[in-house]
Amino acid sequence: MIPADTLHQIVERFEFLEAKMSGGVDPGQIAELAKEYSDLKPVVASINEYQTLQSDLTEAEAMLDDPEMRALAEDELPDLRARLPKLEQALRIALLPKDAADERSAIIEIRPGTGGDEAALFAGDLLSHVSEIRRSCTAGSSTLIELSESELGGYQGSHRR
Repeated sequence: MIPADTLHQIVERFEFLEAKMSGGVDPGQIAELAKEYSDLKPVVASINEYQTLQSDLTEAEAMLDDPEMRALAEDELPDLRARLPKLEQALRIALLPKDAADERSAIIEIRPGTGGDEAALFAGDLLSHVSEIRRSCTAGSSTLIELSESELGGYQGSHRR
């Protein structure tokens, strides 16, 4: 279970940033506040979804005491209980601190090293996997700096993101 006071503090900070940005802010602070706001926005959305699910679960459990609503509650409860652990896990992941290196550029160099043509084929295989990951990632663009093809179809080269 995630501590409710932690979630409350995050939502309060988000609301504070929202009010501060809408109410006129020093131009020197706007970039910093906007970044923090955009970082917190998906976390707060997850918190709201989590709290709504907990509220729905509490209401459904309370309906078990009402004979007229018992059947409806028994239908809803398994689905609500199944969604709760998944949502809790997603929220825990969203609450993890971000690594400063995630926003910086990186250079990935793939070289065949020793091993001749087999190493070049392995480097080509690795380059294709990196390219697949790059296409599925939404974290920016990448540029191929240099590429050399071997006689058997392997590659050696550098890739910059």
